[in-house]
Formats: sequence, structure tokens, C-alpha cells
Amino acid sequence: MKTTEKSTDKTHFLLEQDRLKLVIETIPDALFLKDGEGRWMITNEAAKRLFKLHDIAWEGKTDQELADLRPDFRAIHEVCLGDDEKAWQARQMLVVEESMVREDGQLATFETRRMPLFTGDGKRAWLVVIGHDITDRKIAEARIEHMALYDDLTGLPNRRFLGVQIERDMARAARYNRLLAVCMLDLDNFKPVNDTYGHEAGDEVLVAMGKRLPEVLRKSDFVARLGGDEFVLLLEDLSDLDDLTQTLTKVEDAITTPIRLSNGKTVELGASIGVFLYPLGNGETGDQLLRLADQALYESKAHKSDREHSWVLFGEERKAPR
Repeated sequence: MKTTEKSTDKTHFLLEQDRLKLVIETIPDALFLKDGEGRWMITNEAAKRLFKLHDIAWEGKTDQELADLRPDFRAIHEVCLGDDEKAWQARQMLVVEESMVREDGQLATFETRRMPLFTGDGKRAWLVVIGHDITDRKIAEARIEHMALYDDLTGLPNRRFLGVQIERDMARAARYNRLLAVCMLDLDNFKPVNDTYGHEAGDEVLVAMGKRLPEVLRKSDFVARLGGDEFVLLLEDLSDLDDLTQTLTKVEDAITTPIRLSNGKTVELGASIGVFLYPLGNGETGDQLLRLADQALYESKAHKSDREHSWVLFGEERKAPR
């Protein structure tokens, strides 16, 4: 009688397991079940394709054993081992993002949910794992974030990004006792380009400046477009005014180099730059530094005919040309 009952229980278990396999095959995401010892017991077709299990004896194997069978998947199996243990320790669902190569050979991001199941006496029973490909979502999020922080025309950081960066640069300048130059820059003779050749030509000029300015700046420097023909440069880690002069001379040369338009015409522009040096003066916030640099820019623009160079430092007396 007992033998018959055991046989019936086993048959019932196998039937339930077969039904479970049928159910999980309807799930498009990669799904697999591990027992309390971490052995892979049940997987659906999506998981088999993702982990390339078709040509190996995977059933009953741990992640470590599967890594030995397929060394090219060792890194992800090691990640799985660590995340599995986190889920067991948390005793609740764990959601993480994991990267691995898809069937098409592309690196993808998966949102993986791990649900640990325990026996009545608290022992580890099953770990249910579902991996959902969120690559498209991550790409869309990155695109939205890029749009929020970068100028669409030039690809340079925008005003919002500038607001974050200037606070960071101010903190570094104060910490390391170095100068930070906040430079407001306007393009001279930009309006005639728009008026003569149209806004498309003006856009070409702005795009060209968006490429030239980063090329002449140091890696530690920062350039943003505020809008129109107005840009902001953050030149950090300056030891003295000579450092500033060398960099702004390169900026001036980059801007005054003629630009050939797609219509075959060549245009030449100049620049007016207002500079505020932090931590000199009374500026305490990023907005204050920008306003003070803007005041210096106004002085530079007001004295184009008799200024020594294209930039004016805030508080600096205007020098007549030699």
C-alpha cells in the first residue's frame, strides 16, 4: 500500500512539473527555477536560448558547474551566484539590472527579479528567476537624459548641465586652492551671417563652434551653449593669469578662423568674452558667477574698438592698445 502511495505521489509530482513547464513556456521572458542548493531545475525556452543551454546537460547543475561547461558565460554565472545569495539573505524579491550578450550578439541589459521560496521550517526551497530585456527602455532613458542635458543643435552641454557643473567646479577650486575662470562668450558678427545667408547658415556656424571650442580646451575644461550665439566656458585648475591667457588665446584663434559654409561662402567672426575668476571677488553661487561674468562681457562688447584682446576680466581696468 505504501509503495502504491509513493508511486502515486511521484506520478502526481511529475504531472505537476510537466504542467509547470507548459505554463512557463508561455512567458516570453527568460525564466528559470533553482532549488535550495542553487541547481538549475526548470527553464523555459527563452532562458535556454539566452544562456545557450541546448547543447549542454544543464539540468541539476549549479551556476559554477554551468560556467565550467560554458566558460564564455562564466562572468554572468558568477554575477548570478552573488545576486542569488542576496535574494536568499533578503528573504524577499530582489530586483537588479544585469548585462549580458543576447542571441543576436548585442550587449543587453536585463531587469532580473529573484523570488526566494522557503519551506515551512525556513529552509531554502526554490528560487524563481525572471529576466526581462530592458535594453530599449534604457536606450530611450539615456536619449531623454541626453536631451535634458545637451543642446540639440551643437551637442554641447546646455544651461541645465552648466548649472550642475559650475557648482562642482567651484567646490574643487575651493578645495584645491586653484582658480576657476567663468567665461561668458558671444560671437561677434553672427547676426550679419543670419541676415545675409539665412538661419541655416547661422546654424552651420554654431555647429562649427560646437566642434572647435572643445578641441582647443583642456580635458578638465567645460563648454556649454546657453542659446543663440552665447556660450559659457569653465576653465578650472588655473594656477595664474598666464594659464588663463594661453587658453583664451586658443579660444580666440579657433573662433576667428574663417568658416566655409555649405553654400560655398566663407564667413569670419570674432568673439567678446567676459571673465570672472573664482574664488576672487564676491561670487558665492554659480548664478552669481555667471552674472558677474556677464557684466564683464558687457564691458568687452562695449569696447570692441579699443580693447587689447577679446576678453575682459571682471573688475579689470580697460587697457588701451599699445
